[in-house]
Amino acid sequence: MEEEDKKDDDVLKKIQNDDFIKGFLNSGTAKSVLSTSLSITEQVKKLGEAIDQLNRELQKQVLEKHTDLLQQASHATKLEVVLNTMNMHVQSLFANAERLKTQVSIIINL
Repeated sequence: MEEEDKKDDDVLKKIQNDDFIKGFLNSGTAKSVLSTSLSITEQVKKLGEAIDQLNRELQKQVLEKHTDLLQQASHATKLEVVLNTMNMHVQSLFANAERLKTQVSIIINL
């Protein structure tokens, strides 16, 4: 597991240390990066390579943590069901409170 974390850090460091890509990671500097001496073709190629590398890393991490992700999704679904049930109960409570309020005001007005 420690070796996997090191590989993940290597990918991140490689991208963060690339002077061209670094310009896109820092807000407000992307325009200055585009005006560098690299041709448009080279810029597109470097960005494409970085995106491909990130995509491969993301796929690898999703595959490695597939079971955990499914479990979290399952818990999220169960939580959603519970919240929907609670919402129905709260709506029912409000409706009953309104009905009780109406009955009390009718009795008071008699």
